[in-house]
Amino acid sequence: MSDGIENQTTNTLISPKYETEDTYSYVPNENPTMDEEIIKCKACGSTRIEEGYALPLCSQCRDKLSKRSIPLQIKITAIVFILVIIVSLVKFPSTLKVGIEYERGIKAEESLKFVTATKHFENVIENYPDSDKVLVKLLSVYYQNEKIDEAYNTYDKLVGPTPKNKKMDRDSVAQVNNLIKNMDMYYNPSKELYGKLKTMKNATAEDLVKTIKPFVDKNPNEVYGAYYLSDLYYEMKKYDEANTVLTKVVAAHPDFYEGVLLQAAIFRELGQYDKAIECTQKVLKHNSEDVAAIVSLSKIELKRKNNTQGLEYAKQAYNLDNSDKYTIANLSLAYHYNNQTKERDDMFKTFQTYENKDKYTVDFLTSIFNGSLQWQD
Repeated sequence: MSDGIENQTTNTLISPKYETEDTYSYVPNENPTMDEEIIKCKACGSTRIEEGYALPLCSQCRDKLSKRSIPLQIKITAIVFILVIIVSLVKFPSTLKVGIEYERGIKAEESLKFVTATKHFENVIENYPDSDKVLVKLLSVYYQNEKIDEAYNTYDKLVGPTPKNKKMDRDSVAQVNNLIKNMDMYYNPSKELYGKLKTMKNATAEDLVKTIKPFVDKNPNEVYGAYYLSDLYYEMKKYDEANTVLTKVVAAHPDFYEGVLLQAAIFRELGQYDKAIECTQKVLKHNSEDVAAIVSLSKIELKRKNNTQGLEYAKQAYNLDNSDKYTIANLSLAYHYNNQTKERDDMFKTFQTYENKDKYTVDFLTSIFNGSLQWQD
């Protein structure tokens, strides 16, 4: 915002066009009257004016004026005004701090540092829990960090029980709708696939593949199903099959970064480290603080026995988000390969406290720690 109005042809502020001094000059009255010469008391008309004051009053009238009581209405107004000033002064530091937090969140978002942006916006929302503007920001950065559960929870807070009745500006509505569309497509099965899967809660990976593969083959737009199928192949160590399925998904949806990171893991297990790093860098180019991507780099280095570098990446990811269970699991793995047994066991114990930990990761780490699996090349 400009601090002043600029001339269209120069950067100089336009000056007001005043008349010259000769145009308007004061001409004193050469014949003053008697009334103009005599100063009288404004209250009683007395000519005995008490000197030294701007308001001409005699001593008696000035004394009466000084002893006059202040009307009650004026007293009440003054008290209210003083209270408003006091409250404003008390709230000002807090309000200023929240404003600074919001601006820092915006700058972090613009710098593609979405973890940092998330922390700032979370601080703001603690003070303004009903702010649509901040909730939209928080929804966006959760999505960019693949924090999908948190993103859906934020969406529920934003729109309430009746999304159609929610009133927001057009740009915010478009942004929210686009985010929800991607979240539904990338992280949730279609109704038809969900109907098939809900009856297979205790099914083996092989049985799930038999059900999902025909459905994905017939429905190329089923992104979640294709990702799930690829992940099942990965757990079964059928890396070529996993890559075949996922390559089509990533080609059609290059912004599906969780899919890109699964492809990086597939390339890592195939020993194609350059391709694995290339996939990971694509994600980091979008979000320089993507914790899952940094974990991916850590595993690539650990897999090819660059243990020190692998531990550095693992610590970097943990410092960004020490509550993420996969970050904790990976740090445990990195400590193991760097012969830091106590630290490894502490991290693994922390990982096991998570209720939603997956069996694959538990079995994978356990088999490495007890020596039954030789994972490194």
